[in-house]
Amino acid sequence: MNRPVALLLPALLMTLGHAPLAMAARYCTLDSGQLSYEYALPDIVKVDASLRPGEAISAVRQDNLPPISGTKFTCENDDDTNPINLNVDTLTGESTVPGPGGVRVMETNVAGIGVAVQLGVPFTGGANNYFKPTDNSSVPFTGTLGNTGGNQMVLTTLLHRIQLVKIGDIAPGVHYIDTPLFRASTSIGGPFMDYRLTSRVVSNPCTVPTTSSPAVVQLQRWPKSEFKGIDHTTASTDFAIELTNCESDPKGMTRVAITLEGIDGSTPISGKPGVFTLTDDSDAEGVGIQILKGDGTPMPLETEEDMANLTKGTTRLAFKAHYYQTLPAEKIKPGSANGALKFTISYR
Repeated sequence: MNRPVALLLPALLMTLGHAPLAMAARYCTLDSGQLSYEYALPDIVKVDASLRPGEAISAVRQDNLPPISGTKFTCENDDDTNPINLNVDTLTGESTVPGPGGVRVMETNVAGIGVAVQLGVPFTGGANNYFKPTDNSSVPFTGTLGNTGGNQMVLTTLLHRIQLVKIGDIAPGVHYIDTPLFRASTSIGGPFMDYRLTSRVVSNPCTVPTTSSPAVVQLQRWPKSEFKGIDHTTASTDFAIELTNCESDPKGMTRVAITLEGIDGSTPISGKPGVFTLTDDSDAEGVGIQILKGDGTPMPLETEEDMANLTKGTTRLAFKAHYYQTLPAEKIKPGSANGALKFTISYR
């Protein structure tokens, strides 16, 4: 009766000896090499001179960047007791000046200009296959990836928010940000991501002299008999607005623009390019004033107009002006004929 038991026991022991052991998944892998991202932040062509350190130079932008090299980074962790550690480190140094809301700010290659970067999914926590940051995902920061529950953490495109911040004195001129900004690594896979930032920042490169604001342009005195018909113009008077102490653009890309707007009752006359009405305190009737560029073409009003390359030293914006007849000769009324415009200098 005991013989069958003796025969079965070795077979049972052999079966138990070959039972497979379940292994916990804990790995990070790169497809096609390390992920590299490069972001070209749109040009900042105006920096408010009154900004204080810690205040924003640019608006917050959010973008989802595809990598310029590499294709995918994947991690999985089924070990409850052994999280995968994450380090996102600045390559330029962290500024001692925090940004808006106390956010961390990194330095750039341009003195006085810092940058705040906050990473999005999968660096925000909130799901078992996302890295959980120690406090928040503003670079630089650390985090962990715990048990992913059989799911993978996958990074392809990089979701992030970015903003330039003033962290010190910014020299007048045109500045080019071009710097490797940060990199990321894990405790088991090593480096897996790097990020580079480029941009152009134009910071008050010229001085507008007080002699140009306001500028008085004399259009001479003209007899009523000069005005013979609608659209007649008098001889032109040349004048200029000179920007001084200009810093040149090392790459020659920056242009100076100007916007002319009527004040004191002067307004553009529809259908007549560059022509605006006289001021409210003028007595004359039937004429306006036309402003031209230096080459004699009508100057657009109430719109930003490209004018000249930014040049070192003095940048001269040349104009002409003359009276422009708007009514038939018999309706011309002599008297004072003044016009007034304000100008705004900008860069592009």
